Amino acid sequence: MKRIRAFVIRAGRYLLGRFPGIARGRWGRAIIAAAREILQPAQASPWRSAPVLSRPEVTTDASTGAESKKTVRVQNPDEIAAETSPLIRPRLGCEARIVLCCAFTGRHEVIQQVILESLGCGTDVRWMLCGSTPEDEEFIRLVSNQTGIVAGFTCENETLGRKWQSCMVRAGEVFDAASYGIVGSDDFVSRRLLDHVSSTVEVAEMAPDLICTLEWMVWLRQREHPLSPNIFRCNYAADSAFQPLGAGRFYGRAFLERCNFRIFDSRLNRLLDDRGFEEIRDRGGSVVYFSIEDGPLLSLKGDWSQMNAIEGFLDAPTLDVEEFSFEGFDLLRRSLGPVAMQYLARPTAFTPQFHFARIDSGLRED
Repeated sequence: MKRIRAFVIRAGRYLLGRFPGIARGRWGRAIIAAAREILQPAQASPWRSAPVLSRPEVTTDASTGAESKKTVRVQNPDEIAAETSPLIRPRLGCEARIVLCCAFTGRHEVIQQVILESLGCGTDVRWMLCGSTPEDEEFIRLVSNQTGIVAGFTCENETLGRKWQSCMVRAGEVFDAASYGIVGSDDFVSRRLLDHVSSTVEVAEMAPDLICTLEWMVWLRQREHPLSPNIFRCNYAADSAFQPLGAGRFYGRAFLERCNFRIFDSRLNRLLDDRGFEEIRDRGGSVVYFSIEDGPLLSLKGDWSQMNAIEGFLDAPTLDVEEFSFEGFDLLRRSLGPVAMQYLARPTAFTPQFHFARIDSGLRED
């Protein structure tokens, strides 16, 4: 099986480099996703249904007055979602070294703690948040008033690719920064990592187009899980890493301007990060990788709905996963501020926020 996997990976990389136009097309993406379902089950995707369907549109039958649902497709990979709330601007200005972008629904307390953690780093940081509910809009307004560094708006939750695309484009319009980072709603970015990224992009002429990682930490805290609580260290095996981790990617502004800040595929609900790295590769962009020792990137696994459950990481043959509780706790303690560490260590930190389990995740069951 290892020989077959290694052959498929080598052949795939050759074909992607030899025929980039086909790779970016509908069938190319379907083949790539199919291969990743086999080789990387932790990132499995509903590739057979691409392009992913958007939220059903409710229409009314003119003769009967009865409501029916008409499926709406997102056909344009560059499409931007219509905003459902006015843009909230940061109080402390729009120039910064780093802008962190986060598309979310719920999980407000976790995101708030990450924003507060970013205030403790040694560089200017701003945030662009994109939510989908009235509660999300209220939260954006709250943290913007509280910190002065947050901008944000709301739009439809589907498709997730379009939502993330909208977040990135808005970030480019509002902020003038050297680097734009991707942060998921259950990711915890340490101030140590932000300082590392800041020093990497300090000299603009030498800044890479992408700063990213192949490894991260997972903190499991689920009440019913037999392995909880625990901290794991995860990394992609060297012979099976198609792409770096989607979270914790920091794109340079010069590169983003060359591709009009279009680094997500608006048609998709899965494999959202592929397009950004494909653009880097096809344009010959420069890439620098960081390790968790440079600054940990932490994925939180609590009692909420998740796109990638912990079992997917533990069972994936293309991931190296090791128990890391003692070393990981010490590394986090040295990399995070005391408020963030105290928050993560308390028993109720990983419980659902704002009834997240009852909010549509944007995914459809096959």
